Amino acid sequence: MKSATRIRTRGQAFLNSAIDAGHQPTMLLAGTNPLHLAVYGPDVIAAPNLSALIDAYVAMPARPDGLFIPTDRMTARVYPMLAARAESGDRSSGGLVRQ
Repeated sequence: MKSATRIRTRGQAFLNSAIDAGHQPTMLLAGTNPLHLAVYGPDVIAAPNLSALIDAYVAMPARPDGLFIPTDRMTARVYPMLAARAESGDRSSGGLVRQ
């Protein structure tokens, strides 16, 4: 199984678990392929790249309680981006969970 397929499968499983627990999940997706966006339902926030997606996350009026990040390597990229935006005065807490 290709890496991208495994990541999408894990993301869909995360969404399904949130729905099963009674939550209304929102997918934040780095990519603009309409076929990929359609898979995740109507509540998708998409951006052309990870940096733009982090900007969209920071700008959300009510951010999610948590983020699913599919790999450790991706987490290692996301945390510094959030921290940089927090240091520059953006609305981000600099972490992945809203306080």
